Amino acid sequence: MERKIFLSDLDGTLLDENKLISPATRKALEKWTSQGNIFAIGTGRALTNVLAMRQALGLAGICRYVVAYNGAQIYDAEKGEMIFEASIRPQVVEKILDLAESLDVHCHTYLGPYIVTRRETEALNAYRFHIHMPLIVTDSVSRELTMDPCLLLAIEMEEHSKLEKLQQALADRFSDQVMGLFSSPQYLDILPAGTNKGNALRILAEALDVPMENTLAAGDEENDISMIEEAGVGIAMINGTDRIKELADIVTEEDNTRDGLAEVLNRLME
Repeated sequence: MERKIFLSDLDGTLLDENKLISPATRKALEKWTSQGNIFAIGTGRALTNVLAMRQALGLAGICRYVVAYNGAQIYDAEKGEMIFEASIRPQVVEKILDLAESLDVHCHTYLGPYIVTRRETEALNAYRFHIHMPLIVTDSVSRELTMDPCLLLAIEMEEHSKLEKLQQALADRFSDQVMGLFSSPQYLDILPAGTNKGNALRILAEALDVPMENTLAAGDEENDISMIEEAGVGIAMINGTDRIKELADIVTEEDNTRDGLAEVLNRLME
C-alpha cells in the first residue's frame, strides 16, 4: 500500500475549544501513522510555538514534519533541519508596520521564540493569552531582527473591516512582496508573496516522494484554502468558512470540539 500524507491545521481543526487533542482524534492519528502514513501539522503559528505544542500534546512520536507560518517554513523535527523557508525583507517589514499603524491595527513579527513589536497593545495581550511567547518591544523592529522574518501578524479583535482594509492596502502596495490571508476573523497573516500551505504541501510531498493524489489536508479558514485545493482530498471542518466548505471534497459532519476530524479520518482508512 502506498503511503499518504495528511496535513492538518491546528486551531479550529485538529484542536478542540480548549486547544487540546481529543482521545478519539489522537487514536485516529495513531492508526493513520501505524499504517505507514505521514501526519504533519500545517499552521500559521511560529515554529517554536508549534514545536512546543507538539511536545506538550504528545505528538512527537507521530508528527515528524511541521509547516509553520502558513507555509513559509517546512521543518523536519526529527532531524532538526529546515526543508524550506521563505522570508520578508526587514525594510518591507517596517513599511507594513507603518501601514498597519495608519489603519489603527496592531501588527507584529517574530524572531525565533520572540514576538517583536513596536508597542504592547490590548490586541497583543489577548493574543499572548493563548500564544505564550516572550516579547521584544522596540522603536525599530528591523534593527532587532537578526534574520529576515517569515510572517507578520495583524490583529483586530472588534472591527474586522480594519483588517480587510489592511489586506486590500497590502495587495495594492506590496503584492510583489507579501500577501495577506485570514487565519481567523481577528487575525490577518502577512507572509511572503506566493507562500501558502498548499505550496508547502506540494514541496513536502515532493521531498518525501509522495504523489499529490495521495495527500490529504484539513482546515477551517481562508489560510487553509490553498492546501484544501492542492491536496488529493481536501477536508473542511463544518465550523469552517462557507468558502472553504464550498471548495472541499469532504465537509465533516461534526465540528472540531466533537471529533469531526476523527470521524472523517477513520472513514478514509476503512
